[in-house]
Amino acid sequence: MCSTIKNVVASAAEAEIASIYLGCQRACPMQVLLAELGHPQPPDGTPVFTDNRTAKGILTSLCRQKLSKAFDMRYYWIKYRIKKKQFKLTWRPGVDNMADYFSKHQPPWYHKKMRYKYLQKNRKAHEDEDAHKDEDTPRKK
Repeated sequence: MCSTIKNVVASAAEAEIASIYLGCQRACPMQVLLAELGHPQPPDGTPVFTDNRTAKGILTSLCRQKLSKAFDMRYYWIKYRIKKKQFKLTWRPGVDNMADYFSKHQPPWYHKKMRYKYLQKNRKAHEDEDAHKDEDTPRKK
């Protein structure tokens, strides 16, 4: 999912909460569809990951926000859904957050170092296809 936050945010935590809100809002119809197709969601909520401890603390009520006037009322929606156990918000360090890679400017050496994480599945699929092609084609002697 790639979208622009239409609100002006005052902090990194608020920007992270806005992105969590947008992602979870898009996930709700998918959750209903999956449940109707016979794929129930986890009882403790669909996992959502963040690398911002403040955002996780605010949304799970582990910490109290001081400047609540700047906090958009729409973000209370996600706080309610987490409390209702529709979503389970989990903190992970940025290193483990694969989506974070695309939102940061990195030098070329870093891209080369990380490329395997994102292309490995595609490479394996192509290798498997090539192996099957070799089995189907007659070999020349």
